[in-house]
Amino acid sequence: MALDRASDEVRLGTWYCEPYCDTINDYPYDEFMYILEGTVELQYPGGSSQTFGPGSALILPKGFSGVWKQDEPMLKYFVMIK
Repeated sequence: MALDRASDEVRLGTWYCEPYCDTINDYPYDEFMYILEGTVELQYPGGSSQTFGPGSALILPKGFSGVWKQDEPMLKYFVMIK
């Protein structure tokens, strides 16, 4: 479920997804997320990584490049700003 603004500059809602892995290049939004269920590992250029799970809040900044690795279903609240 998401709420889209007429300007298409802000998007917010809940997001659910089954496990998957994706390489992200130059992410087009600043995205705040609060994880309700599941975990995600963010892998950064250079080899470092961070894992976030239920109760974690994080910001994926505009321009982010790296890997989103999700080994289990995940549910989150999100706010995306273009």
